[in-house]
Amino acid sequence: MQIIDKFLSCLESGQWRSFQDVTDCCLLPESKFELVLGFLSEYNFIEVDDKEQKVRLDPHMMAFINGLHE
Repeated sequence: MQIIDKFLSCLESGQWRSFQDVTDCCLLPESKFELVLGFLSEYNFIEVDDKEQKVRLDPHMMAFINGLHE
């Protein structure tokens, strides 16, 4: 779960981030990054632009996370 928490915290700004930025932020090897990316994408926690190789939090997930911090 710690890896997913790190991944999501790297995206908490809500802005698009490149795959490389997120990998660097989380200190994840590419293989684990791809696993987490696939899982979070499958369950609509994140939006993925494969063509541009970037990712961001899904707006509903962003609202949920912001609600936790209030």
